[in-house]
Amino acid sequence: MTQIDMEYGKAYGGHPPHSNNTTSLEAATQVKPKAKAMRENVFDAIRRDNGLTCDEVCAILRIDGNTARPRIRELVIADRVIDSGQRRPTDNGRKAIVWRVRL
Repeated sequence: MTQIDMEYGKAYGGHPPHSNNTTSLEAATQVKPKAKAMRENVFDAIRRDNGLTCDEVCAILRIDGNTARPRIRELVIADRVIDSGQRRPTDNGRKAIVWRVRL
């Protein structure tokens, strides 16, 4: 069992991060077999670019925010990425966290 799986057990009942509703839990259950590969893709993108916002991850990997946000959350749970303290504007002009790899 990986560190992330152990943390799921504590926070999400053994499932990838999800909201407290049945559709979100169903989606988390369906993505679980692919979550590790997706998580590593997100991690690699953040590492390669020395920090990215969630929107930037989505643009680079061509994935939806509903896929990227839980993967980033998993990486935070595993203490592999952290809030850099920096903020960058999103397409709508709001500021977003720049995630970076924990050194």
